[in-house]
Amino acid sequence: MFFNKKMNNDLRNAAWSVGRSILAGQSGLSVSQINKLSDENYADLVDTEIAASIIGQDLRMGFQWPYHTKSEPDRRIELLTDRPGRDYRATAQLLRLATLRSVDSYFNKFRSNIRFAARPQVSESNARKAWDKYYLYKPEIMVKLTDIYRFHHNWVGYGSKETPAMKLGLARGRIYERDFL
Repeated sequence: MFFNKKMNNDLRNAAWSVGRSILAGQSGLSVSQINKLSDENYADLVDTEIAASIIGQDLRMGFQWPYHTKSEPDRRIELLTDRPGRDYRATAQLLRLATLRSVDSYFNKFRSNIRFAARPQVSESNARKAWDKYYLYKPEIMVKLTDIYRFHHNWVGYGSKETPAMKLGLARGRIYERDFL
């Protein structure tokens, strides 16, 4: 899957509007009606329209997603393991769910919570060299911090939500920080 990560917010909003207009034109609904749909009804509408548009296409060559989202504008999906016997509706759902949003969200959260993993500041006065005073001198420390963060994310978690380990059935409950002391 590929998408254009270099768009600024104005271009992302414009792409999102174009995507909604395309969906409105194909479905016969207005953009305001589409915006009022519940998540479930919106997904059903998108699956119906995509299923109709992929009939006869070889998806191994890639599929340009027509309904841009702000997080992934100009998304292109390649089904490397497409099964020809799958019905078009199931394939449309698979295409809709092909996203890197959760992966991007995890790494954004990681960069925000671990100061040493933050993106560097670019210095105008130093020939645009990237430097950060919080960089680690020993890269192996970052490996250790990453392992600790991953364990905490998967098993301890935050708030009252289920942790990823609980969602996968690997744990019956959260591990609390007090249990480590």
